Amino acid sequence: MFRPIAIASIVFATPSFADLTAEDVLAEHLNLLSGYGLIEVQTTGTTSRLDSVIVDGILGTYEDDETRVEISTPGMTLSEKPDGSVQITYPDVIEVTVTASPKNEETRSATLALNTTGLEHIVSGTLENLTHQIAFDTLSLGRITFNPLPHIDLLGTVIVPIGMLLMTGLVFGWAKPVPVNL
Repeated sequence: MFRPIAIASIVFATPSFADLTAEDVLAEHLNLLSGYGLIEVQTTGTTSRLDSVIVDGILGTYEDDETRVEISTPGMTLSEKPDGSVQITYPDVIEVTVTASPKNEETRSATLALNTTGLEHIVSGTLENLTHQIAFDTLSLGRITFNPLPHIDLLGTVIVPIGMLLMTGLVFGWAKPVPVNL
């Protein structure tokens, strides 16, 4: 008696019975990015095809009495798969630009480049219960890495700290700088 129920539960819980469309997933994606109303999020343009949506870019805006902040990201493609899921394809380099415009002050902007290899984002399930599967081969932020070896500077990380430790008992040093454009 339990076997048919268990098999029916497994069959009906698979993505093949979900009726997700690229438009539905995009709407939920924008809602999620908005923090459910904390910031205004919109696309900078979309092109709908038979089974996909191409997004030119995404722009998020937050504004209060003192500051206006804009966050922009590049586009993506949402493609409907035969099993009822939607695959989101991103560019290899995702540049996130944050622009802050305080009242009566100079506008400042910073860009963060997220380098990805083999990024795969699959959305499945129902509109009430979406499941996101995200996988990638590598993910990096330019020269920023959790591996300390690329940041070792012979003089600042080895020679000066050892010399100071031997002569004064104090340690001082530095690593290779990470370039920042402001």
